Amino acid sequence: MHHTMQPLTVVLLLAVVSISVARQSVHYARILANFQCKGVPVSAPVEFMQANDNEAEHEHLVTINSKDGKFDATAHASKKRHLGDILTFQTLKPDFFLRIHYNCGCGEHLNTDFLPRNQAYLSEAEAIAKPFDYGIVELSKCI
Repeated sequence: MHHTMQPLTVVLLLAVVSISVARQSVHYARILANFQCKGVPVSAPVEFMQANDNEAEHEHLVTINSKDGKFDATAHASKKRHLGDILTFQTLKPDFFLRIHYNCGCGEHLNTDFLPRNQAYLSEAEAIAKPFDYGIVELSKCI
């Protein structure tokens, strides 16, 4: 009896782990910014992005048109969890950033730094209540 229980336990454990691995965690972020070109507010399309391992895999989440330089948007992204994350009980937060499509001497577009990971939340309400503000983003300062 004892020998048949052991394989069953292993099968059940693997089933639970595989279900957990397949789960994705969804995170929300609200970003505020004020875009300027040489001190003048600009209206431009701004992509809310999620970074991945390389440039080609960055994920476009939503595009918002900033008006008179002002940007205020909330987006969400999910990040697949791998077996190592499950076993160490880690919740991976996505790396959010903004891509501003306006040429102020730095090329077709300019990317902001990543949003600090502690500014990505599990609920949309919390993200809305706790926005991250990049402040004034001067597009002539090439990053």
